[in-house]
Amino acid sequence: MLSTVHPDFTVNLQYRASQHGYNAKDFHQRCDGKGPTLTLVRASTGRTFGAYTDQEWASDDKYKSSSKSFLFSIDLEEKYELKPGHEQYSSRSAYNLGPCFGGGYDLRLSDNFQNNQCSGYIGFSYETKKYDKGALVTRYPADVYGHTFFTVNEIEVFHVQDFVDDGEGPGKINPNNNHGDDDDGGLFISIIKDNNNNNNNSNPYLDNILNNQNNNNNNQFGFPQSNILQNQDFAMVYNWIGGSHPKAELLYRGSSHGFGSSNFHQECDDKGPTLTVVRTKGNKAVFGGYTKISWN
Repeated sequence: MLSTVHPDFTVNLQYRASQHGYNAKDFHQRCDGKGPTLTLVRASTGRTFGAYTDQEWASDDKYKSSSKSFLFSIDLEEKYELKPGHEQYSSRSAYNLGPCFGGGYDLRLSDNFQNNQCSGYIGFSYETKKYDKGALVTRYPADVYGHTFFTVNEIEVFHVQDFVDDGEGPGKINPNNNHGDDDDGGLFISIIKDNNNNNNNSNPYLDNILNNQNNNNNNQFGFPQSNILQNQDFAMVYNWIGGSHPKAELLYRGSSHGFGSSNFHQECDDKGPTLTVVRTKGNKAVFGGYTKISWN
């Protein structure tokens, strides 16, 4: 069994469809009674998505009640939490079904995942209304799954254990995004806001992500081998599971907003704690700093 260590919890690969079989019985044989799990799906539509539940799987044809379960989209980098009053529909276990979530179902993985149609009516039990650039938008099945109906190319289920929500862990940053790597090798600056006002001056976990963002197969920093997710995707999902881990959003990028000090202050003044990352023009050395004091 493959294991990976996060500062707050351990993640073990429990089931992989391409390795253990694409039928519901294969999933239940390896996942029933194992405790909290993280489910990852790569659909025939090309979309990657998944779910977390703190409830263990069974073959009892019953809904499980939880307030901590959630769905997510890797493509949209979004987390979808349970609607109030829908906790009793967080997940459903059935001997002839794979992982299922929501009363709709919001996500239903049928038996023989690779050939039979799976489905997702997300928005029934899990909230899909999101603010995008200040505007309220609603995500539909086609946004998250690519289509309401789909087959599955790969499923992975990881057992999540010994989670302690101590407020420390990875920041929400996706190093795979283009951060202004200009052809002329120009100076690269990113200012990232710490939304949780975390006062730690160091985040080794985030440092490891940034320093090894191009090495998807290096597991020494706590990322499991996966046929579905890359390292930076796991960092994002770990953050969602942790809940109170520091969340970061991009405030300023030199190549996008301009390299003048006025550009920096216009975007960053009075925004609270920030993480600054700099890449130099010549040898492209990368360094930075963190402060809990607002710029002005």
